[in-house]
Amino acid sequence: MEKPSDIVEYLWKVGWFREFRKPKEIEDKIEEDFGIYVGNIIPTLKLKRFKKKIKKFPRGWKQIRPPKEKGIKKNSNLEEIKAILGDAFKKEMGELEIVSSSCPNCTAFLMRKILEKLLYITISKSNNKNKIKRVIESKGKLPNLTELLKLAKSSEIDDKHILVPKNIDKLEGSKFLGDTAAHDYLTNVSFEDINNEISFWRISIKQLGESLNSAKK
Repeated sequence: MEKPSDIVEYLWKVGWFREFRKPKEIEDKIEEDFGIYVGNIIPTLKLKRFKKKIKKFPRGWKQIRPPKEKGIKKNSNLEEIKAILGDAFKKEMGELEIVSSSCPNCTAFLMRKILEKLLYITISKSNNKNKIKRVIESKGKLPNLTELLKLAKSSEIDDKHILVPKNIDKLEGSKFLGDTAAHDYLTNVSFEDINNEISFWRISIKQLGESLNSAKK
């Protein structure tokens, strides 16, 4: 964050303006915590984008409505996925339920982990199971998500694709968010980012789970 306006928005999102803040206090906060000198914070707070968020009172500036960070909608879809995945994913799904309303970084990481784990298990039951073995033998470790998604394009169980091929490329969004949450400590994933990708992830998880269940019969 290089602009005072971006910092003000961040401070608003994390609830710093729930208490009254004097202009000098805001200036000091930005300078001390973010290393940016602000000569006069008042014009920054008067920006149009903040008029409905922060308001001037006699005692200072204060947030006039709480920050809203909506998590994943809890509905029957999550329950349906839990039923399809079964006990093998009980821990991951339990953790996902906990964080899916409060922690977007953890949510993105768990979505990626569930996808990666389910792809590995399902492909291991498919016509490409020997290819996974060769990857492990050649690299001495499990295939990564990029390799699994590539294998998924040609993986079949009972002559049916384990995933609809056209949806596989769309899962790159879930991979990107998971990678960002796990490896990019300078960037935070938001629930807005996740909700843009959740449909592709949910549909693919259901397809993979159904393919895996058919392999068990």
